[in-house]
Amino acid sequence: MRPPTAGCDRWQTGIASAGLPSAGVVTAEKQAQTNLIRRREETAATRSPLNTAKLMEDNPLLVRLKELETLEKVAEKVGKLTVFGGLLERTIKLG
Repeated sequence: MRPPTAGCDRWQTGIASAGLPSAGVVTAEKQAQTNLIRRREETAATRSPLNTAKLMEDNPLLVRLKELETLEKVAEKVGKLTVFGGLLERTIKLG
């Protein structure tokens, strides 16, 4: 059976739009995908420090390493650093 020639635009529009989702549906799907990605990233960001804490709990050497990394970050931002205890019991001028 052939489609009618009169009103052909309506026939073609009905067929074309029958298989495509509306713009609102596409937007909602993209928003849902974005939310899923965001939740996965937040979960990963929460797990990372938790895993680090568990490792540090059983390994004092890792705790010391973390202390030294933090000290390094602080030392980059100051001009003078006084260290008490340990091997470097003195004032160090930086930069």
